[in-house]
Amino acid sequence: MTRTTSEDATIIKRGSLSSVWKTESGYATLGIFANIAIVLAVTLSVYLSGGSSAIGSKVLSGTCAASFIVAGLYLLTIYRSYYSSKPIVRSCKIASFLNGFLGAGLFGLLWNRLLTKSKSGDSAGVLGAIALLLWAAYIVFNIYTITNYQPKPITSQTDSRLYSDGSYQRMDIIYDGYAYTDDTTGATFDVPSGWVEDERSGGVVFTSIDDTAKVWFLEPYDIWNNLDNKDSISRDAINQEIYAEDNFAGLSSEYLADCKDEKVSSETIGSYDYFVVTGSGYTKGGTKAQMKYCTHIENGYAYQWVFFKYADSKSQDRASDYIAMIESVKY
Repeated sequence: MTRTTSEDATIIKRGSLSSVWKTESGYATLGIFANIAIVLAVTLSVYLSGGSSAIGSKVLSGTCAASFIVAGLYLLTIYRSYYSSKPIVRSCKIASFLNGFLGAGLFGLLWNRLLTKSKSGDSAGVLGAIALLLWAAYIVFNIYTITNYQPKPITSQTDSRLYSDGSYQRMDIIYDGYAYTDDTTGATFDVPSGWVEDERSGGVVFTSIDDTAKVWFLEPYDIWNNLDNKDSISRDAINQEIYAEDNFAGLSSEYLADCKDEKVSSETIGSYDYFVVTGSGYTKGGTKAQMKYCTHIENGYAYQWVFFKYADSKSQDRASDYIAMIESVKY
């Protein structure tokens, strides 16, 4: 017969989980993987539902912060009860799983180790207080990082596109506004925030980061230089006043197919007069779109702006950004 000591009797009387503790490694490992799986699932669900990587990062940080808070409460309540006479959880398997799940690796291993070695809950309380302080610092750091994030200004095509299998994806950056200068004529204008610049032959294209609209600033056309009689006319004589709206009729057909609602008018935008062509139809790529084409002629150059708004888009209207670009221009 095994002799029962007074210490054994005390442990039995207390009925604490720590007195009979045995780490169930399989359950602890399962808990760790469950923690990782949930964090990844929450973040991936954001991406798959159309969210950006910035939103996904915020969700990931928020999920981690929430799990830290839950883990701290677990540590100071349920875990600490494992050392008492009335443990809330009485199964080593369940406790091992919870330690792995809420401790997420290192902390879970420490908690299991404490149960193996310690007969007091005091060390759990100290560890819990330290862990909560660390997690509070982590949360504050993430909040500071998100609220003080400085968006990256766009500088080149490689900043705006990620190429993969012949296609592209928009990088998740909130682009700052900046000033654009045409190298040929010296014309300058402001590009509002939220537009991606794509240099290409024939001009420069700006695409909204939500892919709902495009602004095409065509390479300024040198009318004077292409005249047969340019020796008999000065460059500054080629201006807005020598043209009429009729000169721009039918212009929509160069960019839109099946356009039946073309309108030509004259407008003053910002400091300059423009011939304006509007209409709707289909782009060469087969996308239904609305177009606005503005032309200003000065000092022998034709400055042309083309705006496409995709008709099926449900996002915000970017036409105001297009007008803001033209209003800011200095020829």
